[in-house]
Amino acid sequence: EDVFFVAVGRLVYEKGHEFLVEAMSTVAKSESHAIAGICGAGPLHEALQAQIERLNLQDSVKLLGQWDSIPELLAASDVFVLPSRWEGLPMALLEGMMAGLPVIATRVEGVDEVVQPGEHGLLVPLDSPAELAQAILQLLRSPQDRQRMGAAARERVLSSYTTDRMCEAYL
Repeated sequence: EDVFFVAVGRLVYEKGHEFLVEAMSTVAKSESHAIAGICGAGPLHEALQAQIERLNLQDSVKLLGQWDSIPELLAASDVFVLPSRWEGLPMALLEGMMAGLPVIATRVEGVDEVVQPGEHGLLVPLDSPAELAQAILQLLRSPQDRQRMGAAARERVLSSYTTDRMCEAYL
């Protein structure tokens, strides 16, 4: 059964999608049932498509284009991936966690405040496709971890980042 890793974000430099594509070239060598989908549109579409073809990953990495219904996409996903070079408060990340998905993300400011490594998912160093690949393989091979981290991720958002909570904290 395929395990679906989803990244959501504009196809721009700061989002680091090419790290995910490169990581998938390692993953695909040993695990054909890992599929990565990148949801979003932007100026790097052609460059990412060319990278996918150069690495022969047409079966493993899909550029999904712009989606109107992100919740439906998240509901069909197993792991949320955020390979960004930088983030503010990443709303897409919170949406992924709210959908009960474990997270694999780069350890950048904004993300490390939300995701506790080992609890809500895995954090990897920026610009390290090899470590990103290892994190993908780890969650690919452990459905128990995916389930446990996904439930904890959802709980984290509910307890800290709902509108009510944020208003209370602000007040």
